Parts: sequence; C-alpha cells; structure tokens
Amino acid sequence: MVSYVKHHFFQRYRSFDSYAHLNQLLEQWLSSYARQRRLRQFQQSAAQRFEEELHQLSPRPATDVDTRYYDIRHVGWDAYIDVRGKRYSVPAECCGQRVNILMSLDGELTVYDLRGQEVARHRMTDRRQGWQTVAEHHEPLWQEVMPVQRRSLAVYEEVLQ
Repeated sequence: MVSYVKHHFFQRYRSFDSYAHLNQLLEQWLSSYARQRRLRQFQQSAAQRFEEELHQLSPRPATDVDTRYYDIRHVGWDAYIDVRGKRYSVPAECCGQRVNILMSLDGELTVYDLRGQEVARHRMTDRRQGWQTVAEHHEPLWQEVMPVQRRSLAVYEEVLQ
C-alpha cells in the first residue's frame, strides 16, 4: 500500500501547505480514486473488499501512536544541546548530564531529564534564527561566574590618595 500511495498519490500531488492540507488531499484521493479502483485478484473494488474484511480487524488502539523522534543528547558546560545543527538551552542543573529529546512532526522539541521530567520545550528553528535561549535556564550559571564583591568605600578612598 505504501508503494501504491507513493507512486500514485505523490506523483499527482507534489506540494502541500501543511499537514492538514496533505491529509485533506489524501482523504479526497482515497475516497474518489484509490478505494474505487478494481482489484484484479479479488474482482471487486478496494472499498468492497474492505467491507468484507471489516469484521476480522482488531479495534484501533485507545491512544494515538507516538510519532515523535527520540534521541539522547549530552548537555554542554554552557547549558545548551545540539539538535540538527542548532543550539537549544536547557536548565543549568542539567550541565554535563545526558537528556532525552523528543522531536514532533510539527517542529516542537521537548527535553526530558533522566528521571523523565520535562525540563525544556522549544520550537525548532532553522540555523539563521540563531540559538534558542530561555534566560531562566542560565541564571544559575551567571550567579556562579559573576559573584559581586562587597567592599567598604574606604578601600576606594585609599586608592585615590
């Protein structure tokens, strides 16, 4: 079936505005063309054959299948991860650790720590838009790097004299 759709549907429709547009065109093509064509081996249409076999099919799963891409990344010292050549911030507590990432088909990146808790969420972008940074992720790093020294003003008066 995949080959049939690939060689017939995608040859006819080559560009889509969105996944919703693709699904709409595919549903229209299936109902008007693919399900009505006559299958030689059964001497009936695909729609007729489906009606015959419908009672033998298992019910659909109660939940949708997770189609997100899963991978593991190492968080750098600067609290960023690299995903497809782009950099995305994660909380500073994750520095030096491995994190799990899930990328959805609609371009959403979700980052989970090793306990399975969500720690960051980003919209995936192209390289020209630069690094994706959430300022709160880096606050602890700045506090470690730039401690403010407290001195008496008398120290500065001594330097001037």
